[in-house]
Amino acid sequence: MNEIISIDIDGVLNYYPQCWLDYINKICGISFTDKNEAKKELGIERYKQIKNNYRKSSYKENLEVNKEAVSFLKKIKSRGVKIIISTSRPIYNKAKFPGLEKLTINWLNKNNIPYDTLIYKDEEAEFIVKVPNLLFHIDDQLIYANAIAKKGVRVFLYNSNENNFPLKNLDYINSNIIKVENIDSIFEVVPELRDKVINNSS
Repeated sequence: MNEIISIDIDGVLNYYPQCWLDYINKICGISFTDKNEAKKELGIERYKQIKNNYRKSSYKENLEVNKEAVSFLKKIKSRGVKIIISTSRPIYNKAKFPGLEKLTINWLNKNNIPYDTLIYKDEEAEFIVKVPNLLFHIDDQLIYANAIAKKGVRVFLYNSNENNFPLKNLDYINSNIIKVENIDSIFEVVPELRDKVINNSS
């Protein structure tokens, strides 16, 4: 059976939350530096409305890609590893966001990001039951990392989210979570995967 890994989009394959802040600043003409500041100044309802528009916009289809993460995926895909893109974007909410799934797929394809399946990831990480042999998951949000780690899956918490590093006001972080500051450092933790990639390229 092929090895399977799961990886998040926003904050791992792109530069969220900066891309989201750039959109807010463009729409509002204000230079917010973090999400909490934007929520406080705009109010929750206005913030949510802008986020809804963001999810429907072509802006989201043209976000800058994290080349380091894509390179990592290409290396392991060449080894035959199956890649699941697991996203908290409401891609299955067709009534509210009818074009979000297609927009997301277009972005993945446009940036030549290798993957086998695109699925929705909720805060309970229910998708894990459909992938019993998951090797590991990569995420930038601690809430999802903890939910997945609690199910016995190793999770790499990627250092791209200012809300995670340093970890603040957190009483609990699952022992299955490993913090990484760059994607390729995962090879140091999973040397058998690194060795297979090297052997495959030689």
